[in-house]
Amino acid sequence: MNYSSPSDRIFISNLSIAKNIAFWVCFFGLTISIPAVLPLVLLTAAVLAPLRAVWAAQALVISWLVSFMNPGLVGTVPGLFFLKLFILTMVGIQVVILLLRHRSVPASHMALFIFGIFSCLISVNSQIPSLSFLKAFLFTLGILCSLTVIRYVPNPAFFLQWLLVMGGAIVVFSLPLVLSGTGYLRNGTGFQGILSHPQAFGMFMSLLTTWVASDLFYSSRPLLPRRLLWPLFVLAVGFLLMSEARVALIAFVVSFVFVGVFLSKGIKGVLYLTLAIFTVGVMLFLFEAPKQLLSEFLLKRRSDVSGLSELYWNSRGEVLLHSLDNFKENFLLGIGFGVPSDLTSIEITYDTTLGIPISAPIEKGFFLFALLEETGIIGGMIFLVALGSLFFRSFTRVDPPIVALAITAVLLNTTENTLFSMSGFGLFIWIILALTSLPART
Repeated sequence: MNYSSPSDRIFISNLSIAKNIAFWVCFFGLTISIPAVLPLVLLTAAVLAPLRAVWAAQALVISWLVSFMNPGLVGTVPGLFFLKLFILTMVGIQVVILLLRHRSVPASHMALFIFGIFSCLISVNSQIPSLSFLKAFLFTLGILCSLTVIRYVPNPAFFLQWLLVMGGAIVVFSLPLVLSGTGYLRNGTGFQGILSHPQAFGMFMSLLTTWVASDLFYSSRPLLPRRLLWPLFVLAVGFLLMSEARVALIAFVVSFVFVGVFLSKGIKGVLYLTLAIFTVGVMLFLFEAPKQLLSEFLLKRRSDVSGLSELYWNSRGEVLLHSLDNFKENFLLGIGFGVPSDLTSIEITYDTTLGIPISAPIEKGFFLFALLEETGIIGGMIFLVALGSLFFRSFTRVDPPIVALAITAVLLNTTENTLFSMSGFGLFIWIILALTSLPART
């Protein structure tokens, strides 16, 4: 990622790298050794959020990160839902300040906000109105906060580096868990590191690998020194494979190859890409072991399926059919934002004091089907136009790492509908999309 203004060069310095490393070492060291401080960390982030745009952006990241930390390391954070809601509210104060100060909202941001309001309004027709409204409200607040505060961060280069160092810290602190059962706590096979789920770990590693690889091969001025990026790249690729997250791996490969073929300006990056593809191709053609390993990874060690299409249909086919049937029956407005395809499959956790739903995880098989099923053709068109506009802004940068990150973020949603999950991985995806849509720096 190229940042050539004098202020950027000041922030991308050894001093800022050392500060960011010290911050994340202290953060993970403290929270893993003394998990009881996590509520205090979230409260501190919330209190600081209204004061500066960069602190608000960092509060959103910390909120997401704490909610995804490995329960085998930190246990369950008491009152997590309300602490995250408090952070969103405090970030919202900073958003109001920024909007009053700048009085400017990009068309893509406005379109997403309109979609959020639309989703809140149609929740009255949902079979679970309270749940649908709460999810739609949190989604609207989440995108408004993430897109706005990221847009007005005064030094995006510093924030990007802070975020990249966080990725490096997650990799480093996950290393000791490779030989520990805590690293495989969720299902016993997929590696989750210090995060709560192999799928989430794989998605994060996909974004991190895309970022680091693009900076290494396609950028003349990476955010971190290459001597740090190379070991980070190797470890991130290894962790991506160990997570057994197939879509995450495919998203990284597709985005990296696309950018290398169509956007890379330097001949060195293209040569590296060609050499890598050629080497992998030769290994798969000549040797049986790599082919076997690839097959086991893609099929997740399943011997009862013949290919990826059969595996996908076995795991998502019934959900896809339910989504399609629901869309046909609710063509215009959908079944409601955040409502499952099959109501009998949902488990809703209510707060014992207020009686409001605080947790209701659902699983949808394909993002586009989920979008149309939940919001109908009207909401689907609004959202696709808004997302397309935001995605197009990434391509106008003509900055290979930025475009690669945007492609990976979108591709991660082909089989997992994370974009609508502000209480899950979706918040981080929107932070990444907000970063990739920033105006080009000169």
